[in-house]
Amino acid sequence: MRDSAFKREDKVPMTKEEIRYISLGYLEINNAKKMLDIGAGTGSVSFEALFSNKHLLLTAIEQNKAAYDLFLANMDLFNEQEKNISNRIRLINDKAPTAEIEEKFDRIFIGGTGSNVKEIINWSYDLLEENGILVMNFITIENFYESLSYINEHRGFAKAEGGLVNINKFADIGPYQYMKPNNPTFILKTIKL
Repeated sequence: MRDSAFKREDKVPMTKEEIRYISLGYLEINNAKKMLDIGAGTGSVSFEALFSNKHLLLTAIEQNKAAYDLFLANMDLFNEQEKNISNRIRLINDKAPTAEIEEKFDRIFIGGTGSNVKEIINWSYDLLEENGILVMNFITIENFYESLSYINEHRGFAKAEGGLVNINKFADIGPYQYMKPNNPTFILKTIKL
């Protein structure tokens, strides 16, 4: 899906399309049954996953009210394109971890953590099925490094894999084109042992 397909607001960050493609590839989304999207924002990863896998059931959690409202607006928009897509979504306006979620998932995507990275990783571990896949995106070096170190020390997770993705896209500048950079994004993947 193109970024332009989503309703957006300046103050609500969105995972860009190329990062979504890579993250969903790491999630092996075509084989997923139930996914949890933590820090869902506009819902770009959630909706990309739902359109990629017509059988996927998704739970999304977003603590920011403006982002939560934007997710709802995108759900209404995409409900017109694919009838009843909202029947496969449970959206929660709360901070992770939350007691509202007790079920198990075979895929978890973390797009936002605030400042409690270790707590969210531990919570994700408890919610993942055995051999479930956890994928995380970061734009800050500190959260990336803390998460990488913690996952690699955690005895219940496989050694993390992933990398740093730098995307530059064509943009107009007067009569010329240049390569406009997006934020570099760290992507981590691990599996529950």
